[in-house]
Amino acid sequence: DPADPSQMLYECTEAERVARAAEEQLEVGRGQFNAIAEPLEPLRTAGAPAEALIVLAEDLGLPYPRRQSTAMRLHVDVTPPGAATYRAAIPALITVTSLGKYSAGRRVYVRVDPRDPQRVVLDSERNRSLPA
Repeated sequence: DPADPSQMLYECTEAERVARAAEEQLEVGRGQFNAIAEPLEPLRTAGAPAEALIVLAEDLGLPYPRRQSTAMRLHVDVTPPGAATYRAAIPALITVTSLGKYSAGRRVYVRVDPRDPQRVVLDSERNRSLPA
């Protein structure tokens, strides 16, 4: 009887269905994060160097297991050379082993878009030298 759920054959268990739905939600979130972060990538080489103080490290709950990373939003006080300090937010993928390096109160190196100072990325090359 097609109307009797007890006689239906399911392609997966309830636990598998829940896990698939959760993974689909993560993929949507990763897509939204990538749409924000990827356009900033050219700043890693073309941005003006600056220093920043992390005020808040916000875990976005978006793990990237293949990269052993998690998506974060770092709220920072940016201090460009010879200019006033200002607040900005950086979307960043942080490797799990480096999370301590990018916590509130830590100083980091950043790159800033000279035409739009709110566009900021971590300076991965220079940050490698920072203690964990």
